[in-house]
Amino acid sequence: MLIAIVDVAIYFFLALFSISFEDNYNSDFSAYFQADNISFFEKLIPVLLYAWPYLNLILVVYLIYRAIRVRRESSK
Repeated sequence: MLIAIVDVAIYFFLALFSISFEDNYNSDFSAYFQADNISFFEKLIPVLLYAWPYLNLILVVYLIYRAIRVRRESSK
């Protein structure tokens, strides 16, 4: 249960950080969401936001694999 709460909290904070670009956008500087208009952190947040579900999927598959492996070893 704790893992699920931490997972949702991380996803929530990534979403909140992605909003910061919208709040601090300056149209006089350059076009919207151009690479020269945003910092490295603002470039990293959308990548992490899109990658997070895939990382969760990998973690779930690994946990299922571990559970099956432990169950097989305990049944011997």
